[in-house]
This record gives sequence, C-alpha cells and structure tokens, in this order.
Amino acid sequence: MRTPVSLALLTLLAALAAAVLWVGCGGVSPGHPGDAAVDRNDGNIAGDVPNVGDGAGVEDGLGDGPAADAGDVSEAPVAPPVVESFTATPALLPAAGGMVRLQWVVRGATTIGITGVGMVTGDSVMVVVASSQTFALTALNAGGFDTKFVNVAVDSTIPTITSFSPVPNATGVAADTNIIVTFSEPMNRGKTQAAYTSTDIPSALAAFTWNDAGTVLTINPADDLSYADGTSLDTKARTYNVAFADVAEDVAGNKLARTNLAFQTLRKLTLKMRRLSAFDGWVDDAGTVLSTDGTNIWIGDTAGNGSTRGFLTFDIGSLPATLATVDRAEAFAYQMTVVGTPYATLGGAITAEHVTYDALNAAAFSSAALRTAGAFSDNATTGWKKADVTSSVREDFARRESRGARSQFRLAFPAATNSNAAVDRVELYDSPDAFEPYLNIATTP
Repeated sequence: MRTPVSLALLTLLAALAAAVLWVGCGGVSPGHPGDAAVDRNDGNIAGDVPNVGDGAGVEDGLGDGPAADAGDVSEAPVAPPVVESFTATPALLPAAGGMVRLQWVVRGATTIGITGVGMVTGDSVMVVVASSQTFALTALNAGGFDTKFVNVAVDSTIPTITSFSPVPNATGVAADTNIIVTFSEPMNRGKTQAAYTSTDIPSALAAFTWNDAGTVLTINPADDLSYADGTSLDTKARTYNVAFADVAEDVAGNKLARTNLAFQTLRKLTLKMRRLSAFDGWVDDAGTVLSTDGTNIWIGDTAGNGSTRGFLTFDIGSLPATLATVDRAEAFAYQMTVVGTPYATLGGAITAEHVTYDALNAAAFSSAALRTAGAFSDNATTGWKKADVTSSVREDFARRESRGARSQFRLAFPAATNSNAAVDRVELYDSPDAFEPYLNIATTP
C-alpha cells in the first residue's frame, strides 16, 4: 500500500526534478540545419548529418545499414538513490523549541532536499524548530527517488508533582517511611536528583530509585527517621523538609517549578498517668474495703488467716485518640513497709493481674482476672516496685470507651494465707505526693 504524499513533498519532488541534469539516452536526434525532411535516421533521405560519436559518414539509429553503428554506446539503467538514515538531534524539545541537527546518510543521489528547508548538501543541517513537525528528506537521481521521514516533537507541558508520600504536611509519619514523589511526566533523572535538597535527609544519606517510566522517584533514607522525645503531650513533633529546585527538568527540558514539601514524624513520649484514688486501696476476703488517701495498700494475710489484695487504677483518658501505639507501659508503686515474712511464706513474688471493676468491693476481690500481667515485686526491700503491663494497657486503650478510660490491676501473692495466725503483708504507699503510684507509658502518638 502506498503512503500518501503530502503537498509539501510533491512540491519538493517537482523542485528536485527540475534541478536534475538529464543525460541523453539515444532515440530521436535533434534536428540539424540542411535536413531535407524529417529525419527518421533511416539512411534514405539525403542531407542526413552524422550524429556526434558516429563513425565517418555513418549515422546511428534504427535505420542504419546492415552493419551496426560503430559509434553507438549502450547505457546501463540508473539505480534509484537510497536514504540509509535520516535523524534529528534532539528529537524532543522543550516548550520554547530550539535548534535541531538534521543528519542523513544517502547513497547514489544527485540532488537532496528536505521539506521546509529546501535543497541541501553535505550530511547535516541545523534548523530552528518552534512546534512539533515532521521533516521529509528526499534523495533523487535519474533512476528515481527515496524518501525518509523524521519527527521532532515540542513538549509544551510543564512538569508538576502529582503526588507526594507522605502527603504534604502529614503528621504521625513512621520512622521507616520512604519518600515517594510522582511526577506528571517522565523526568530527566540526573537533573531531577541534582535538584533535590534537604538538610534533614541529605542526598548523600539517601538512595534514589526510579520506576521504568521515569515518573516515580523513591527516596530511601539511609537511617530511620527520628522522633521528638518528650514527657508531655505538648511536645512538638519533628518536622522534615525536602525540596526540588527549579533546575529539575522533564526529558524535553521543561523545568519543574520549585517545590517545597514537609511532614512530621511520630513523637516518642513518656507520659505519667495519675491514679484514680476512688478505685485504689485494698479488699480482704471478708469483703472489708479500705480506699482512703494516706492509708497504705495491703497485700498478704491477716492474723485470722484471712487474705488481702491490693488494687491500682490509672486514668488513661488523657491519651490522644490518635495514639499510634503503646511502646511500653509500667505500673509503679512505692513499697513502704513489710510486716512478717510474706515473700518467704506466701509463695514468692507479688503478681499484678489485669482486671476490670466499676467499684472497689468484694466482687473486685474475687472476680476472674483478664490476664496475669507480670511480677510486681519479689523482695522486701523498701523502694519503688513495678510491673510491665504493656499488653494490658494496649487492650484498655483499644476498649477505653467500654472500660471508662481506666487501666486496673489487682496485686496478690500466690498463696492466700500461710495459716500461721500472724500478719504477713506488704504495704504500698498510697497518697498524692512524690510517692504516689503512677502508670508510666512510653508511646508514639
């Protein structure tokens, strides 16, 4: 199927044909003065003039005598020219256009022309291109012509950043997050990476990778992002800033407008949760309850071989709803007094049990524990004692609405009593001062 020829190409072909010097190939001879009649070169009309190149007195042509014309030369057919290559450099220009080198390799042509340029010689020419266009190069000789086309595109679209991860001004970004930038079109990778600037994540401390299309850049920091440390919910988060200067370009050379992006990482906070005194105290197996500030929390047995258990309740209502995770939670209380030998005779260490209760009463004493949180104290030394209650606090936070935004624990020895008719107990301080029980939460809100 033939390719339609444009008007411009037809015009060029006509110009090229007019420029070709055609060489005579025999046939009808030009008329000469003195010919008596139309010369058919048949040897029968007087006044014939020998043609140039004929032997003496011998004419050429179909009507020559029985012997061949000694001066005739048989010419071989001329092969059409061949355009081996036709290229444009660059083939893609920015919105403003620019200079392009058209270059070719042609064999066997007498004349070469390019649409929009005209007749050319040599093997290349520089042209100014302001908008996308197609150039046609045609090589011509007596045997025919050959044409090749090359396209030069002008990209008039300015590149933009279509998405950024983390999203601009994001908060609570995790430490292992990569920065992913998506551009509206393929970018010049080298110039775009060179345009990246950040004092928080220097390019020397990051790895850059691209998707195959050159539209998505992933920046992987060599080290995890850092968190702001603090002991208050007012602690300000760490802000990271990155930017791309206006030297970033798409593959055509259009420049990206300077772009600044920022986000904040999680905070690493250590928060002290206050106790709820109305739910703190102790209960014995007879249903006796004591929950008064200034009265120690008893854990152990009585002279009547009864059993006492201690209770601690902490307010977690001030934790932000956006809390990402509870990294660690520990319940603290100060061991003030040890009466008798509870650690030796009641089974060893005091255990912290995760419980829920709405009132400090006999039901709280005997209710089933949700779980054993861990050992609270295993010796009689005076001072701060603690239990790791991380899993319990995580659960309480997740169910804070149904659990009254409280985290509650029951403290008890493994054995209810040693039946020695003597008091063996531990007393924990329970007053709102420097030795007040508290819940310490390390978190990343």
